[in-house]
This record gives sequence, C-alpha cells and structure tokens, in this order.
Amino acid sequence: MAGLATALLLVHTTHLTWFTCDDAYISFRYATHLADNGVPEYNTGEAVEGYSNFLWVVALAGAHKLGLPLSRTAWLLSSLAAFWALLSLALILGRTLPDRERHLRLVLVAGGLLAAVVFGPFAFWVSTGMETMLFGALLTAGVASTILARDPDARPFWPALLWTACALTRPEGVFLGAAALLWHLFFIWKDARFSFRSLVRPATGLWLFVALVGVHFLWRRLVYGQWLPMTYHAKITGIDPGFLFRHGRAYAHAFFSTYHLYWFLPLLAGIALPGTERRLPGARRVFLLTFGLSLSLLAHIVRSGGDFMAQFRFFAPAWPIVLASLLLGIAGWATWLGELAARKFRSSDRPLSTWIPGAIPLLILVTVTGVSSWRFTRASLASERTQFMMESIRGMVNFARDREKVGRALRTLIPDQVRRRTVMVVGGAGAIAHESGIGRVVDTFGLTDPEIAKMKIKTGAFSKPGHLKQASWSHVRSKDADILCNPNVAWIGRGPPTERTRAMLERSFPGTVTFCLVLPLSSPGRGSRRTHYCCLRKKDRLEQLTLRTVVP
Repeated sequence: MAGLATALLLVHTTHLTWFTCDDAYISFRYATHLADNGVPEYNTGEAVEGYSNFLWVVALAGAHKLGLPLSRTAWLLSSLAAFWALLSLALILGRTLPDRERHLRLVLVAGGLLAAVVFGPFAFWVSTGMETMLFGALLTAGVASTILARDPDARPFWPALLWTACALTRPEGVFLGAAALLWHLFFIWKDARFSFRSLVRPATGLWLFVALVGVHFLWRRLVYGQWLPMTYHAKITGIDPGFLFRHGRAYAHAFFSTYHLYWFLPLLAGIALPGTERRLPGARRVFLLTFGLSLSLLAHIVRSGGDFMAQFRFFAPAWPIVLASLLLGIAGWATWLGELAARKFRSSDRPLSTWIPGAIPLLILVTVTGVSSWRFTRASLASERTQFMMESIRGMVNFARDREKVGRALRTLIPDQVRRRTVMVVGGAGAIAHESGIGRVVDTFGLTDPEIAKMKIKTGAFSKPGHLKQASWSHVRSKDADILCNPNVAWIGRGPPTERTRAMLERSFPGTVTFCLVLPLSSPGRGSRRTHYCCLRKKDRLEQLTLRTVVP
C-alpha cells in the first residue's frame, strides 16, 4: 500500500515540477569539497559551516565520490525518503490500532496515505534536491521505532540511531529526538510503577543519542570554531525575537488557513473521549508523542520567523506525524460513535459501525486538503508573485534555473586556472557558485561571512525570513571582488540596464564595468523571455566578459 501511495505521490510531484532549488546547490558545493578535499567547506581553506544538514551533505559527498550526478542523486534519495515516510506512517497506525478494529485500521491507513499524497507541500518538496524529505522520513521513522520499542526488554538502539540521524539532518531534530526518547523513558518508568531499575536498559538509548549528538557538536566546535551553524546566526541572532515571533505566527496562520486545517482540530479531541484507552489500548500515548512533536516543531517555526520558500517548506516534513495525530483522533471518535450505535440499535456488526464514522471525516479531510492544495499550487505554478511572503513555485524554479545557466556560462567563459583565483560576491550562494566553479564566493546574506551573520539589525519592513541581514556596499567593496553579482547590482531582464543605471553602479564600485551574459533565460509571463544577466567586474580582469557576451 505504501508503495502504491509513493507511486501516486511521484506522479503528483511530476505534475508540479522536478527541479533543483537554488539552496540545494549550497549543499552540493559543500559535498563536492568534502569528497574532493576531505573537509566540508564552501570556499577552500575557509572554515565556515554555512549549511544545516550535515547528514545530507555527507550522503551527497558519497554520491560525488562515486561519480554520480548530484541533482539526480538528490531526487532519488528524496523519492526513497518519501516512500520511507509513508511506510512509517502506515506502521504507526498499524501498530497502534488493535486487531479487532482491523476494518477501521485499513480505512485509516489507506486514507492517511492518500491524505499525504494529495497534500501539495509534501509532494512539492520531494523534487527540490534538498534534505526536507529525508528529515521528514527520519522524523516519522523515529516515531515509529520509538513506538515499537515500548517493551522494556526491546533493544533501545534503533530509536536512538534514527533520532541521531534526524538531529544530524536538521538542527531541530535535536530537541525532537530528545523529547521522543524522554517520552519513551517516562512510560516505561510509569508501567514499571516508577521503579528506577526499569530505566537502566532503555536509558542506554538516550545516552547513545546524547553521546552521538554531543560528538557532532564537539566536532563542529573543533572544525568551525562555534557550537551552532552559521545559518543560525544569520537567521536568528541579532534580530528582535518579538519581530520574528509575529511573522512566524503569520506564517503558521497562513498554513492552517490555506489548507483549512482549523476545521479539523476538533478531530483531535476524539483521543480524549471516555473509554478510548479501553477501545484503543496505547493510542493516547502514541497521540501524545505525535501531537507533542508537532507542537514542538510548530513552536520552533513560529520562533524562527517562518520561511520564504514556496509551499510552506518547514511544515512539509511534519505532515505525516500531523496526519498520525488527526487519524488517531478520528479513530477515537469512530470507536466511540460505533459503540454508541451498537448499543442503541443492538447491532452485532461492530466493524460496520466503526469504520463508517471513521471514513466520513477522513474523506472530508482528504477532499478539503486535496482541493486546497490544487488551488494553491495552481496559482503558485502560474505566476512569480509571492504568496504569504513566500516565493511561488514558478518564482523558485525560474530563479534556480536562470542561475544554473549563468553559472555554467561563467564556467565556459572563464578558464579553469583563472576561475580558481577569482573572487565573486553574490546574494544567492547556490547555483551560480556551484555551477561556475569559481574559487571564492562571498554571500551578502552572511551564509559564509561571520561578520554579516552575527551583526545586529533594526527590524523594519519585513522581507524574506532568513534573509533580513544584508551586507552594506562598503562591506562589499572591502572584499575587492573580481565579479559583483550581489542584490541591487545584478540585473536580469530582456536587455542590459540603462546607461544611467550602469553609470550609477560603476560610480558606487570604482574600478568596475558592467558585463552582460546573453542567453535564453526564464519567462515571467506569456510572450516575454529574459535574455540578459548583468553584473559588474573589475576593469582590468576578465576582459572576455563584455556588455554583450553572447553565450554559445
């Protein structure tokens, strides 16, 4: 069943798009350097952790070492991770609902998988080349393995290893894994009538998790000189927490409103109905785990200010465990109503009386989230306009593919030996940097620059979450770069910038001239296509880059 659901999910993803997100190329650059030089660095010789997905970078480095194309490898790994997440969701429900409710269990498993398949954010983030789907798979598999380890004599290592992998894939996995393993310890302790002796064996899993995650923190400190990745400093520190909270709350509200999830919150109360523990033994405990982790992740998203990428990226990996919570609530309502109906009508057909009240709200959930996803993604595919402060799918695809072409053009036009000595300043440190192979790239958003990442800013009009910090032009000038493609300098359109604009930019950065790469780029709408990507370069360097460099 999970295999069929995965096939349908990939069809949905194909309908949306298959592309490589610009940020995925940041991981590709780190992975390439790890495979080639043995150190995960963005620029050779610079110890800056501008990524937050260590395990994903290691997996891609292994693929690069084997000579595999990174984009297609990332898509394959994401597809496998999607199958794993759906399989884990089915396992959670299958092991939680009892055999006597097998008809209801079958309905909920099938409906839950379908609800995951039709959900736009879950389908979209399979295709982007980022670690999102792997994180979701490890999160869901960690929950499933923790549930399976409820026996005090069960081996505690698998949950610990899965939660460790989750923590190494995304930083928020650290507190999610710790919470899940503490949940496991508490209920073993409770079942043993609060005997501390019962904790000896299962506690080894928690200690293993702490040790492995601690080793990674120590390694980060030794290699990069700090305990937290640079992405944390660039996106969180130095920014008013109240400002981030307000926009994180707006981001979360937009998510719940877009897919009408507020309507389904009453379903969660089904797990608290009288007699639920008798009808569904252990379901309340599993609900506490899935719902508690969902709330923890929600609090983290709100605290960090949300995200700017399309289709609610931060919520996509949590969708399976959110579904698990909703489905357990539906199971509570279904068994309670089925029992009432059986008493009132003195019916002996209990399976019929339970799966019908379970199927109705499930069908509504699938229909509402599916139709909402279709409407939202249709608008996202049609236009580059932002949606709730997020980029649209079309905007993300055009941005990434244009910069892939620009990066490849620079690689073609600049000889290898020259590229390695070239310094370039950019505002998107992904596709251009990786595809061009330029030796040193500076990101003006602080991804690879500690001075920018740790600066304090005054919050004003909100722009992109995670991109509030921006290097000043004086800071950019101090880099003495050969190529400047940073925001407010780089130009993309159907022709070069006007002579007045070029003169203004060249005065702002003395000793530079404008160059344009002429090549087929994206189309923002019908009947028009961008053809020019223009930046600045030093006058005495890279003379082959002119105001009209036609890329073959």
